[in-house]
Amino acid sequence: MDRKSGDIDVEDVYDLAAEIGDEFQKVIVSGGSDSVKHLMPKVIRVLEHLEMITILKEDFDSKLDSLKHSVFELESERRDRALRLDKYELEMESIEDNWRKENLQLTQSVSQLRHQNLKLSNRLLDSQQTLSQSLTDLQKRGQMEIDSEILALKESIRRSEQKVNSITKDMESKNIDIEKLSDQLEEVMQQNRDLRRRMKHNKYQMLQLSEARADPNYKDLMGMSQHILVANNDDSDLFNEQKPFTLSEMREILLERNYLKKRLNELEEEVKRLKPPEIKPKDIENDLPNERISFEDLPVEGPINREPEDKLYPRKHSQNSILRL
Repeated sequence: MDRKSGDIDVEDVYDLAAEIGDEFQKVIVSGGSDSVKHLMPKVIRVLEHLEMITILKEDFDSKLDSLKHSVFELESERRDRALRLDKYELEMESIEDNWRKENLQLTQSVSQLRHQNLKLSNRLLDSQQTLSQSLTDLQKRGQMEIDSEILALKESIRRSEQKVNSITKDMESKNIDIEKLSDQLEEVMQQNRDLRRRMKHNKYQMLQLSEARADPNYKDLMGMSQHILVANNDDSDLFNEQKPFTLSEMREILLERNYLKKRLNELEEEVKRLKPPEIKPKDIENDLPNERISFEDLPVEGPINREPEDKLYPRKHSQNSILRL
């Protein structure tokens, strides 16, 4: 073994035991086992003690290294704390110096402000005295001018009030005219709506009458209705046809409608002309009903479906049955 005794470890002890065993094997081969019989147990015991000492030494070295590492960390932490403490002391000294400087500056500023305040107070007192003297002189010199200006302002206010009253009266009269025109417009619109309903009813009657006359069973239906009217006097109003409008009446209705539309437009223009500028006219055209007539919205009317002959003429049906028998 080339290592020193202080550098030996467990592996070296095991290697040394193997070498001693080889030497004992050679001695036993050459001289027999009696020559080493008493020596071998002692050597084995020495090797065991050496192994135990080596293990203890390794544990001690490991603990020593750990302690050295802890000591190094503690030393590093102590140095860091010392550096931080020095830095903190320097910062505190700097803060204290800055505080002293700021305190000195503030003290100087306060003294300067007090001096300026005293100057301003003296100037204010002088200004008040000068102002009071100037006001006194102004009151003495300009009282007549002020009175004349006040009278002129009062006269101007009186004229303005008269003008406002005149404008207010004009506005009231115009509002009354507008209300009258609005009533007339509402009346014309109501007449227009009534006229539209009448035209709608007339168109529907003409359509119903044309459809009824175009039906090939129109004559049969009319004959059957006569039989029903004879058999049931209480239901005589079912087939009572309304008399349609003549061509001259329709022409008069159309002329009246055109006149009302023209009158309505004139009233709208007059309302727009009489209204004040700040009041926006309402959209009167939205109140007008729609001129298109939708026949889908009309009530369902028309010729009555034809009843079976045995229901209309029960006697005739019974006679035909007897004849068939």
